[in-house]
Amino acid sequence: MRKILNLLILFIVVIIVNGCATIFGGARYNAHISVVGHPNSSIYYQGEKKGNGKATFLVKRAQSDKLKITIKEAGCPDYTHKYDSKVPRLGAVLGTASEVAQMILSQTIVIPLGSIIDFSTGAYWKPNVLNIDINKIDYDNFKYILDYPGCDEPDK
Repeated sequence: MRKILNLLILFIVVIIVNGCATIFGGARYNAHISVVGHPNSSIYYQGEKKGNGKATFLVKRAQSDKLKITIKEAGCPDYTHKYDSKVPRLGAVLGTASEVAQMILSQTIVIPLGSIIDFSTGAYWKPNVLNIDINKIDYDNFKYILDYPGCDEPDK
């Protein structure tokens, strides 16, 4: 009886957390860009101007390791900053672990639907906050603080 109760509780927990990264946070996040000392610089993402000095736009989580932000300002060379790393979200990792635990405890093969959903939508990933340019505001918002190398700060 106890084994059945444990399996029932485990089954309910797995059903609840299936695709949790997709449900909580989604497949995109808001990138808040700020260019230090250059409030008039133009910020471009995917060839489209997003703002001057500061900008906010949506980025696909799965593309956070391929993010390219270009900065332009009169009298300065264009500068493109590339981000090339991403990391898994803790909730997504825990969801995947719960599905693996379900398979082990039930001794059956279970389709890891939640993990499949999270991987296919890209919700499994987030920007790598070990990069000193990136700060996590919350699970859905990340702040990028960029320098503009090759462009001296304007006279104050």
